Amino acid sequence: MKKTAFFLLLAVAGLVACNDNWDDYYETSSQSGSVDTTTATTVLDCTVAEFFETHTEYSEFYNLLDTVGATESLNADQELTLWVVTDSVIELTKGEYTEPGTSLETDTARFKYHVNYLSVNRNQLKNGARLKTLNGIYIQLTVAEDGTVYANDSKLIETFRLNNGVVHVIDAMMVPRLNLYAYIEQLSDDYSIFRDSIMSYSEKVFDADKSTPLAVDKTGNTIYDSVFVTYNPMFDTVRFDSEFEQFTCFIPSNEVMIECYRKLNETYQAIGRPYVGVIDTVNKFSEADTFPYLAQKDIELAINWVKRAAFYEGTFGVTEATAPDVYSAFDRQWKNFDQKGDAVQVVDTENPEDLSNGRVFFVKEMKIPTNVVITRLKQFLYHYEKFADPNDVAKYFCIKGATKVSVSAGDEIPTLAIQAGQDSPAWAEYSYTYFHEQENSSGRMTPRYTYLNLNSDETQEGEFSISFSPVTPTGWNSATEYKIPAGEYTLYLGFRAKAMCTGNVWFATADTDNESNSLTMENDGDVKLMSGYKLIATNIDFTAATPWNYDRAEGGEMVQYSNGKNRWNSNGGKVGTVLVEGEGMRSVRIKVQYVSGEKTMQVYHWCLIPTENNY
Repeated sequence: MKKTAFFLLLAVAGLVACNDNWDDYYETSSQSGSVDTTTATTVLDCTVAEFFETHTEYSEFYNLLDTVGATESLNADQELTLWVVTDSVIELTKGEYTEPGTSLETDTARFKYHVNYLSVNRNQLKNGARLKTLNGIYIQLTVAEDGTVYANDSKLIETFRLNNGVVHVIDAMMVPRLNLYAYIEQLSDDYSIFRDSIMSYSEKVFDADKSTPLAVDKTGNTIYDSVFVTYNPMFDTVRFDSEFEQFTCFIPSNEVMIECYRKLNETYQAIGRPYVGVIDTVNKFSEADTFPYLAQKDIELAINWVKRAAFYEGTFGVTEATAPDVYSAFDRQWKNFDQKGDAVQVVDTENPEDLSNGRVFFVKEMKIPTNVVITRLKQFLYHYEKFADPNDVAKYFCIKGATKVSVSAGDEIPTLAIQAGQDSPAWAEYSYTYFHEQENSSGRMTPRYTYLNLNSDETQEGEFSISFSPVTPTGWNSATEYKIPAGEYTLYLGFRAKAMCTGNVWFATADTDNESNSLTMENDGDVKLMSGYKLIATNIDFTAATPWNYDRAEGGEMVQYSNGKNRWNSNGGKVGTVLVEGEGMRSVRIKVQYVSGEKTMQVYHWCLIPTENNY
């Protein structure tokens, strides 16, 4: 008896040591109410074991507690807390076991879930407290506004203070709550896409700190009574398997995930991604045409975002789960509503699942944010030369006050930049940053930056400007309009800075024809706009090499093209925030207007980067 008590005391001491103090054994949140003390705790001069001998209305609970081997501790020299139910509740609970081979009489884990190795009096029950049970799983306490106490979802009816512990009578047996990691692990195949994206990286690893050294072998290696624990790379950032932290998780079903992929597939198709038709090797979609415009990397990008946008620190209520804008424990943005108040992500707040270390909400609708799908959009203005038809040129390029317009080869591209070669969004393959120009009679070709060159002179009066709709090549000698998904972006531009001026930049969304979705020309030679040009920046000195010269400004680089340098394929100079109005894919208009200086504009590229509001 003394030996048993000694080890039990060690266990309690170890628990308190792990948490530093008693308060950490059951951490609390702000109370929603004070514990109801109108019904006084009944104090009895007896042990826990003796209590059950005299209170036969709980005899069935006690007998089953004994059957599963959980009564050994009741006679120990150790204070306990028990969460007890009447015989009538036991009979109701037995009806919950409908699967073959299952019964309340053999559910050891459930009965151990009703015993704590510490006595917790009624006045110590605090809202948000979590009590560790014999099987290592936690009970969550809630105190309602009227003082009613709940252990998980079971209502506290009556309390008895005994010589070696406390008995709390509850109205229903509790079901042991899994922690978040275990809950995800046991999800059904209806959630396999999300489940497997997390579990596939889990592995059992040896934990030397928790293993007991037993001996040393002949070669001098320590022999352990080995303990292996589950390791997942995501634990490096978020320990959602821990019982000492609280998390909320948004879980999508396969149906929601597939619909999410379908919407993503439509986005890529609308942007102009060519047919891909790969068979997904991650989620095992059998048909190549399920998402014909998604490459394998797109599907992987989507699931990697989903699993990192799913975890949140703390236990969310409905208010937090439906907030317009929240950030995950992995710093991923989750928007339930966009700037117009329309639903984006949709969480089911009617059926949350409470866990031992948090809560789960299921997702009803989900999309991969635009600012995740699109890192940036970038193209070059020398594609002007690909339009042989003057009507097409007039449609996409409105140039005022110029005496000469040409596509020119400029500065030689530094050797480090040659590997940049081309820059294109994921759905386009024909976008070159330079072309070769013959340098000498030997035929040696030198790569040079290529830009759209506009010249004017002092005799020209009125506006000197270029307004253009972005275009993208469809081959060596053809191009088409580059439509932009509606939303908010940051606009960047690049020029040959040494031959530029000071200027203003304007931005607009074109008002395209609803049937043909084509640009409509106005009388002034420009296209029809939805709400006119908006002035984005004034009197910019484009002659400054940093950040305006070509796309070599520091920052914003695309690493795969930079050859280790922070330039050569960067975004260019930052102009400001712009809004592509409307819905879906839109035609836009960018205008650069001369203000002062040399009357030359040598325009190289444009770049749009989605803001976090572009969701």
